[in-house]
Amino acid sequence: MVELIFELVGPYYRLSSAEVKAVIEGKGCRWKEKGSSKEVLVLETDCTVEYIAPRLGLTHRVLLHEYTGKQEDILKGNLKVELPEGSAKVETRRIAGAEGETQEIKEILGDELDNPIDLIDPDHQIVVLFTKKCHVGKLLYSSDKEGYRSREVKNRPFFSPISLEPRYARALVNLARVKEGETLHDPFCGTGGILMEALHLGLNASGGDIDKNMVNGCIRNLKEFGFECPVKLGDMGDTIPYELDNIVTDPPYGRAASTSGECTGNLYKRFFRVAKERLKKGGSLSLILPDKKFIDAAKGFRFLEGYSTKVHSSLERHYLLFEKI
Repeated sequence: MVELIFELVGPYYRLSSAEVKAVIEGKGCRWKEKGSSKEVLVLETDCTVEYIAPRLGLTHRVLLHEYTGKQEDILKGNLKVELPEGSAKVETRRIAGAEGETQEIKEILGDELDNPIDLIDPDHQIVVLFTKKCHVGKLLYSSDKEGYRSREVKNRPFFSPISLEPRYARALVNLARVKEGETLHDPFCGTGGILMEALHLGLNASGGDIDKNMVNGCIRNLKEFGFECPVKLGDMGDTIPYELDNIVTDPPYGRAASTSGECTGNLYKRFFRVAKERLKKGGSLSLILPDKKFIDAAKGFRFLEGYSTKVHSSLERHYLLFEKI
């Protein structure tokens, strides 16, 4: 077992925290919370950081846990972090306006180290995160920010302004807990954002869309980023395979979305019927809906968890996970 600190992406910390736990559970591993705060998740787990960290969309950094508690204990010199040979750096961050004696704690921890200090290119890094609590850990992993930026909607050859940003598409995929050897399908694949993140994780994936321009644009985007998977033109009833393991999708909603003339309420009801028919028993359905009232249309599914984010004043996204019963 290892104790890890996850510096979560805000402001929707519940979704960020849920993604971490979903990745661990998808691997069949265990976790137990150990002194978390809203913005920082502290877990004990039997899953390796090498597996967890690169899969996460909504985590800035992963640290090996050294301390969680009051900063006064550090100011009194009660914390000493031991590092292997090599240079080191101490970094502090106050999250969401938290108070903290950043410079003083930085100096105290730096003085306690036996390692030479290198502020430019250190071999090791100690990170202190200030929330209502003080979290200290050794840096193990930093998010691939440039990779996510390169796949942002504006950087794709074909894009739609309502497309999910890569970090959130990754989180939606991770919530599904897709297991090794399983396949996921996105029947409303649009510009291909969900498929790109699934393929980036090494998952088996396929997609479909009723809009020919979207299908062609999706294939173009996948090719641009070095990905390939089956993408079929057609209604969801034509593209969703039978005996499917997982569906991960962001169905049409809002003013700019295309539903081919079908009202969103009817579209969602029909989608749930088709999904129930095609998914295996116990299969997962991870999707986004603009209103929780549509959960009632999920006949034949068990609702497992949900998290809300705000797009603008008139649109929310609800990240929802269901299991076919």
